[in-house]
Amino acid sequence: YLMAYLSDIEIPIEEQERFYKSEVKEVEINGTKKAFLKGMRLSLYPKGMNIIRHSRGIKYPEAKRMRLKDANQLIKGKSLTYHTTYRLSNQNGYTMTIDKKEYK
Repeated sequence: YLMAYLSDIEIPIEEQERFYKSEVKEVEINGTKKAFLKGMRLSLYPKGMNIIRHSRGIKYPEAKRMRLKDANQLIKGKSLTYHTTYRLSNQNGYTMTIDKKEYK
């Protein structure tokens, strides 16, 4: 719901034919039909603006940068709870791999 609120723009139902079908999302709320342009509101925010906020008093885990061998010493004996790998590359042949693991 939050992402739709931050990214979609409501348009009058009678104007939805002016847009591509793939851009328009039609929903029914309390018996009333509404149409939205998907993702169009995001272009209204300045580039780099942090649109995600957090409540006061929330403590986030401390992020640390370290060598892999030092990190492996910290996680010795811990159980793996999450693992994903991303491979990024561009047209020039540059490739970067991001390996994200979370332990309990």
